[in-house]
Amino acid sequence: MTQLIETEEAPPRFKLETAAQLLSKPEPKLSWLIENMWVDKSRGLIAGNPGVGKTWLALDMLISVASGQLCLGKYAVQQGAVLLVEEEASELNLSRRLHCLARARGLKDSDLQNLFLLTRQYAKVPKDMKDIYSLVVENEIKLVVFDSLRRFHGAEENSSSEMQVVLDSFGRLNTMSEASVVLIHHLSKGGRETDKRPIFERLRGSSDLWAWRDCILGMEGEEDANEALCSFQFRDAEAQSPIRIKRAVDGESGAISMVAGGIEESEEFKEKTELILNYMKTQYGPLSKDQICSKSGGRKQENLRVFKVMVHKKMVLPEGARWVVPIYGGTNGNDGND
Repeated sequence: MTQLIETEEAPPRFKLETAAQLLSKPEPKLSWLIENMWVDKSRGLIAGNPGVGKTWLALDMLISVASGQLCLGKYAVQQGAVLLVEEEASELNLSRRLHCLARARGLKDSDLQNLFLLTRQYAKVPKDMKDIYSLVVENEIKLVVFDSLRRFHGAEENSSSEMQVVLDSFGRLNTMSEASVVLIHHLSKGGRETDKRPIFERLRGSSDLWAWRDCILGMEGEEDANEALCSFQFRDAEAQSPIRIKRAVDGESGAISMVAGGIEESEEFKEKTELILNYMKTQYGPLSKDQICSKSGGRKQENLRVFKVMVHKKMVLPEGARWVVPIYGGTNGNDGND
């Protein structure tokens, strides 16, 4: 007679939840880790071409959350411990940047004891993610930045199947630890001036990166310049208008401040608004937004950004589903006689 051996069944891997259970819970409220810049407990990217200031922005975010001070001199934060996993820059380069940023804020070394660094230790994903997860949980990290994505994996970035393994690993870190996860990433190769696509369509590699993100900050500007344009997209929140991020250097102390300003403060904005207004004044009757932004010269995407600010500042006014220049002195604002 065959003896039957009882074996203990493994617990089920998946657990179902009904819509009724979900609705019985209080409706969750949106919470910002950095107001209007990064949703709490989310995952995403800081993307841009080399040298536009992606790491500088990430460092300002990390220092702000660690110290409780405003990010970019403007945005309130939830204070907490943060971690930078750095494989891009040398320790010398990172140290100099931190000294300059801390000096500008008046911070001492003791003020940043909860800003943790994992620098040039050749961490790889997914191989080392278990150890990274342990560090994040043990130190109650609220924000972890990986600089840059390409340094942490050996996958083919254009391969959806290979990148999915990498992104799933970062996603599990975000979900299981509830820390915000930021990956610094580059745009696809190509001319900055010739590629007319919006910045969020120019991410290097698989489209899975776009599908994976909750938040994305897009950086545009000249390489090694002290100013860049930053655009925002969020899965669960309305994005603010693009901002100008300036890296202000004190010539005497070497302190470096990261400061945010509206795009309307730039000379480019003034020139672009003049082009748009001049075009509208030469046309008869109200114009559609698409017509205005397509016919005003330059990149349509840049015109759309400027036009959004012009609407907010009431430099153009709605007339039905179309737009006109405001009336001044009793004359029609778009009849060409102003």
